[in-house]
Amino acid sequence: MILLTNSSKGARTVEQVSEALLESVLQARGVRAEPPIAAPTVAAPTAPAPAADVAGHYASFLGRITVTGEPDAPRALALGKTFALERRPDGSFGVQYRLLGLIPIPLSLLSEISMRPASIAGESFVVARYKDHVLRFAQKIPRAPLPPAWQKRLGVWEAVERDALLDLIELERIELRYDDGVLYFYYALPGWLGLEVLVPVKPVSDTELVLHGTGWLMGETVRVVRRGGEEQLRYSGYELRRPKPR
Repeated sequence: MILLTNSSKGARTVEQVSEALLESVLQARGVRAEPPIAAPTVAAPTAPAPAADVAGHYASFLGRITVTGEPDAPRALALGKTFALERRPDGSFGVQYRLLGLIPIPLSLLSEISMRPASIAGESFVVARYKDHVLRFAQKIPRAPLPPAWQKRLGVWEAVERDALLDLIELERIELRYDDGVLYFYYALPGWLGLEVLVPVKPVSDTELVLHGTGWLMGETVRVVRRGGEEQLRYSGYELRRPKPR
């Protein structure tokens, strides 16, 4: 059985129906239902966290998010845009978008989101709450030195072969960059919004990178392969090579 919904508000209903159907199938097969697995303990602060505690780089499904530790006015940089983080009495942060970093823009979705730093299994996360949903939004990235094998791979890469997806998003080039102790892939999305995507990665060997973070599109591997005597980067069926001189 496959459950589908064409409503952005239908995810919770699909989840509830799926769980009820699964329980019915297990009962019909005589399988004893196991008690639910307890969620990891989250140590959330009861008072506003100091700016220095939330400052740093984070891995999320939006790519790298950088939080600055300006006194009483922390800001988050994501997708090339600046968001103000407003402190709340319960220790959480509200999110507000400012055009050009100055002019507040009212976005109804952002007004319903709250975030707070949390410790889960010894790791530092940002937990987001939207209505009745709570999720691990981002994981803090520890700064680390860049191994020599990856230093020589910094710079511009391009797709070996193009397909309909790459043509659709007009992705021409990707840069492997390293700054402030974080290695990441950078590419700019076309269009007037001027969005920039930074995908943080972690070297686990001289020939493998792992996408930082936990969750959707995270934890996957980028591998170095050799084609015709030259190095290429392989990820999710795509291969990247150094641009050839023109």
